[in-house]
Amino acid sequence: MKDPAFLFYSKDWIEGTAEMMPEEKGVYIDLLAYQHQRGYLPSDIKRLARLVRMGVDEFNEIWKHISDKFERDGERTLNRKLEQVMHERADKGETNKIIGIFGHLCRNSEAKRSDINKVRKEFKASNFKGIDSERLSERITEWFAERLAALEDANANGDVNESKLPTVYEVEKYFTDNGYTIQAAQKFFKYYETGRGEKGRVWKDAKGNTIKNWKQKAQSVWFKSENKKSSIAL
Repeated sequence: MKDPAFLFYSKDWIEGTAEMMPEEKGVYIDLLAYQHQRGYLPSDIKRLARLVRMGVDEFNEIWKHISDKFERDGERTLNRKLEQVMHERADKGETNKIIGIFGHLCRNSEAKRSDINKVRKEFKASNFKGIDSERLSERITEWFAERLAALEDANANGDVNESKLPTVYEVEKYFTDNGYTIQAAQKFFKYYETGRGEKGRVWKDAKGNTIKNWKQKAQSVWFKSENKKSSIAL
Protein backbone atom coordinates (compact mmCIF):
# COMPACT_ATOMS: atom_id res chain seq x y z
CA MET A 1 0.00 0.00 0.00
CA LYS A 2 1.37 3.40 -1.02
CA ASP A 3 2.45 5.61 1.85
CA PRO A 4 0.03 8.57 1.69
CA ALA A 5 2.31 11.11 3.37
CA PHE A 6 5.87 12.15 4.11
CA LEU A 7 7.37 14.20 6.94
CA PHE A 8 7.51 17.92 6.25
CA TYR A 9 10.23 19.67 8.24
CA SER A 10 9.00 23.24 8.52
CA LYS A 11 12.33 24.66 9.75
CA ASP A 12 14.22 23.05 6.83
CA TRP A 13 11.59 24.32 4.39
CA ILE A 14 11.74 27.91 5.64
CA GLU A 15 15.53 27.98 5.66
CA GLY A 16 15.91 26.17 2.35
CA THR A 17 13.43 28.32 0.42
CA ALA A 18 14.11 31.72 2.04
CA GLU A 19 15.42 33.23 -1.20
CA MET A 20 12.83 31.67 -3.50
CA MET A 21 9.94 33.52 -5.10
CA PRO A 22 6.41 32.20 -4.41
CA GLU A 23 6.10 30.58 -7.86
CA GLU A 24 9.44 28.83 -7.34
CA LYS A 25 8.27 27.44 -4.01
CA GLY A 26 5.08 26.23 -5.66
CA VAL A 27 6.92 24.31 -8.38
CA TYR A 28 9.38 22.96 -5.83
CA ILE A 29 6.70 21.51 -3.53
CA ASP A 30 4.78 20.08 -6.52
CA LEU A 31 7.89 18.25 -7.72
CA LEU A 32 8.50 16.88 -4.22
CA ALA A 33 4.92 15.60 -4.12
CA TYR A 34 5.32 13.91 -7.51
CA GLN A 35 8.59 12.30 -6.40
CA HIS A 36 6.89 10.98 -3.28
CA GLN A 37 4.08 9.42 -5.28
CA ARG A 38 6.17 8.05 -8.16
CA GLY A 39 9.45 7.34 -6.39
CA TYR A 40 11.44 9.61 -8.70
CA LEU A 41 11.13 12.40 -11.26
CA PRO A 42 12.05 12.28 -14.96
CA SER A 43 15.29 13.92 -16.07
CA ASP A 44 13.83 15.36 -19.25
CA ILE A 45 12.99 19.06 -18.86
CA LYS A 46 9.91 18.82 -21.06
CA ARG A 47 8.46 16.08 -18.87
CA LEU A 48 9.26 18.00 -15.68
CA ALA A 49 7.50 21.05 -17.11
CA ARG A 50 4.48 18.94 -18.04
CA LEU A 51 4.21 17.60 -14.47
CA VAL A 52 3.72 21.12 -13.11
CA ARG A 53 1.57 22.18 -16.09
CA MET A 54 3.96 24.81 -17.40
CA GLY A 55 5.54 25.64 -20.73
CA VAL A 56 9.19 24.67 -21.14
CA ASP A 57 10.46 28.26 -21.33
CA GLU A 58 8.49 29.31 -18.25
CA PHE A 59 9.60 26.21 -16.37
CA ASN A 60 13.26 26.73 -17.31
CA GLU A 61 13.26 30.17 -15.70
CA ILE A 62 12.08 28.63 -12.43
CA TRP A 63 14.27 25.55 -12.76
CA LYS A 64 17.36 27.76 -12.72
CA HIS A 65 16.59 28.63 -9.11
CA ILE A 66 15.46 25.25 -7.76
CA SER A 67 17.52 22.70 -9.72
CA ASP A 68 20.19 22.67 -6.99
CA LYS A 69 17.61 20.96 -4.76
CA PHE A 70 17.66 17.90 -7.03
CA GLU A 71 20.24 15.47 -8.38
CA ARG A 72 20.25 13.59 -11.65
CA ASP A 73 20.66 9.83 -11.30
CA GLY A 74 20.72 8.32 -14.79
CA GLU A 75 17.24 8.76 -16.22
CA ARG A 76 15.89 9.90 -12.86
CA THR A 77 15.87 13.18 -10.96
CA LEU A 78 15.74 13.03 -7.16
CA ASN A 79 15.64 15.20 -4.09
CA ARG A 80 18.00 13.20 -1.83
CA LYS A 81 16.54 14.53 1.42
CA LEU A 82 13.05 13.38 0.44
CA GLU A 83 14.40 10.02 -0.72
CA GLN A 84 16.05 9.53 2.68
CA VAL A 85 12.87 10.51 4.54
CA MET A 86 10.83 8.08 2.44
CA HIS A 87 13.23 5.20 3.13
CA GLU A 88 13.29 5.95 6.86
CA ARG A 89 9.51 6.13 7.01
CA ALA A 90 9.13 2.86 5.07
CA ASP A 91 11.66 1.14 7.34
CA LYS A 92 9.93 2.40 10.46
CA GLY A 93 6.55 1.28 9.11
CA GLU A 94 7.88 -2.21 8.40
CA THR A 95 9.45 -2.41 11.87
CA ASN A 96 6.22 -1.31 13.54
CA LYS A 97 4.25 -3.92 11.61
CA ILE A 98 6.64 -6.69 12.70
CA ILE A 99 6.55 -5.56 16.32
CA GLY A 100 2.76 -5.31 16.17
CA ILE A 101 2.38 -8.91 14.98
CA PHE A 102 4.80 -10.15 17.63
CA GLY A 103 3.09 -8.13 20.37
CA HIS A 104 -0.29 -9.59 19.42
CA LEU A 105 1.14 -13.12 19.74
CA CYS A 106 2.60 -12.33 23.16
CA ARG A 107 -0.64 -10.82 24.47
CA ASN A 108 -2.80 -13.71 23.30
CA SER A 109 -0.48 -16.60 24.17
CA GLU A 110 -1.44 -18.94 27.01
CA ALA A 111 2.21 -19.73 27.73
CA LYS A 112 3.78 -18.83 31.05
CA ARG A 113 4.66 -15.18 31.43
CA SER A 114 8.22 -16.09 32.30
CA ASP A 115 8.59 -17.92 28.97
CA ILE A 116 6.94 -15.05 27.08
CA ASN A 117 9.44 -12.65 28.63
CA LYS A 118 12.34 -14.88 27.55
CA VAL A 119 11.02 -14.97 23.99
CA ARG A 120 10.63 -11.17 24.04
CA LYS A 121 14.34 -10.83 24.84
CA GLU A 122 15.27 -13.13 21.94
CA PHE A 123 13.01 -11.41 19.41
CA LYS A 124 14.67 -9.12 16.86
CA ALA A 125 12.50 -7.28 14.36
CA SER A 126 15.48 -7.02 12.00
CA ASN A 127 15.38 -10.81 11.49
CA PHE A 128 12.04 -10.45 9.72
CA LYS A 129 12.81 -7.45 7.52
CA GLY A 130 12.29 -7.98 3.80
CA ILE A 131 9.84 -10.89 4.16
CA ASP A 132 6.85 -10.69 1.83
CA SER A 133 3.93 -9.06 3.67
CA GLU A 134 1.65 -12.00 2.84
CA ARG A 135 4.02 -14.40 4.63
CA LEU A 136 5.22 -12.13 7.41
CA SER A 137 2.59 -13.04 10.01
CA GLU A 138 3.04 -16.75 9.28
CA ARG A 139 6.83 -16.59 9.67
CA ILE A 140 6.69 -14.68 12.95
CA THR A 141 4.00 -17.03 14.29
CA GLU A 142 6.08 -20.09 13.41
CA TRP A 143 9.19 -18.60 15.02
CA PHE A 144 7.21 -17.70 18.15
CA ALA A 145 5.77 -21.23 18.43
CA GLU A 146 9.21 -22.81 17.93
CA ARG A 147 10.81 -20.72 20.67
CA LEU A 148 8.03 -21.47 23.13
CA ALA A 149 8.25 -25.19 22.35
CA ALA A 150 12.00 -25.12 22.92
CA LEU A 151 11.55 -23.40 26.27
CA GLU A 152 8.84 -25.83 27.33
CA ASP A 153 11.15 -28.76 26.56
CA ALA A 154 13.98 -27.09 28.44
CA ASN A 155 11.74 -26.50 31.45
CA ALA A 156 10.46 -30.08 31.44
CA ASN A 157 13.89 -31.68 31.16
CA GLY A 158 16.00 -29.20 33.09
CA ASP A 159 18.13 -28.67 29.98
CA VAL A 160 19.33 -25.07 30.12
CA ASN A 161 21.14 -25.41 26.77
CA GLU A 162 18.03 -26.38 24.81
CA SER A 163 17.05 -22.82 23.94
CA LYS A 164 20.53 -22.19 22.48
CA LEU A 165 19.84 -24.39 19.45
CA PRO A 166 18.84 -22.17 16.52
CA THR A 167 15.51 -22.03 14.75
CA VAL A 168 15.39 -22.39 10.99
CA TYR A 169 14.82 -18.63 10.74
CA GLU A 170 17.94 -17.85 12.76
CA VAL A 171 19.92 -20.14 10.46
CA GLU A 172 18.43 -18.47 7.37
CA LYS A 173 19.33 -15.03 8.74
CA TYR A 174 22.89 -16.11 9.53
CA PHE A 175 23.40 -17.59 6.06
CA THR A 176 21.90 -14.67 4.13
CA ASP A 177 23.79 -12.10 6.22
CA ASN A 178 27.00 -13.86 5.16
CA GLY A 179 26.08 -13.97 1.48
CA TYR A 180 24.68 -17.51 1.26
CA THR A 181 21.29 -18.73 0.07
CA ILE A 182 18.19 -19.53 2.09
CA GLN A 183 18.13 -22.93 0.34
CA ALA A 184 21.57 -23.74 1.71
CA ALA A 185 20.45 -22.63 5.18
CA GLN A 186 17.41 -24.91 5.05
CA LYS A 187 19.49 -27.88 3.93
CA PHE A 188 21.94 -27.18 6.75
CA PHE A 189 19.13 -27.06 9.31
CA LYS A 190 17.48 -30.28 8.12
CA TYR A 191 20.80 -32.10 7.97
CA TYR A 192 21.63 -31.53 11.63
CA GLU A 193 18.14 -31.34 13.14
CA THR A 194 17.97 -35.09 13.82
CA GLY A 195 14.89 -34.97 16.00
CA ARG A 196 14.21 -35.06 19.72
CA GLY A 197 16.04 -37.04 22.31
CA GLU A 198 15.37 -37.51 25.99
CA LYS A 199 16.33 -33.90 26.68
CA GLY A 200 14.67 -32.20 23.75
CA ARG A 201 16.12 -31.22 20.38
CA VAL A 202 19.26 -32.93 19.16
CA TRP A 203 21.90 -31.71 16.72
CA LYS A 204 24.46 -34.28 15.58
CA ASP A 205 26.90 -34.62 12.69
CA ALA A 206 27.28 -37.63 10.37
CA LYS A 207 29.50 -39.39 12.93
CA GLY A 208 26.93 -39.00 15.68
CA ASN A 209 28.82 -36.26 17.51
CA THR A 210 26.77 -33.53 19.16
CA ILE A 211 27.07 -30.13 17.45
CA LYS A 212 28.34 -27.67 20.05
CA ASN A 213 28.78 -24.61 17.84
CA TRP A 214 26.42 -24.51 14.86
CA LYS A 215 27.85 -21.26 13.43
CA GLN A 216 31.35 -22.73 13.40
CA LYS A 217 29.99 -25.83 11.64
CA ALA A 218 28.30 -23.63 9.03
CA GLN A 219 31.51 -21.70 8.39
CA SER A 220 33.77 -24.73 8.14
CA VAL A 221 31.53 -27.04 6.10
CA TRP A 222 28.64 -25.17 4.45
CA PHE A 223 30.07 -21.77 3.60
CA LYS A 224 31.37 -22.65 0.13
CA SER A 225 31.10 -21.10 -3.33
CA GLU A 226 28.23 -23.25 -4.61
CA ASN A 227 26.07 -22.03 -1.73
CA LYS A 228 26.67 -18.35 -2.47
CA LYS A 229 23.65 -16.24 -3.40
CA SER A 230 25.04 -15.51 -6.86
CA SER A 231 25.67 -19.19 -7.57
CA ILE A 232 22.23 -20.65 -6.98
CA ALA A 233 19.15 -19.34 -8.76
CA LEU A 234 16.28 -18.60 -6.43
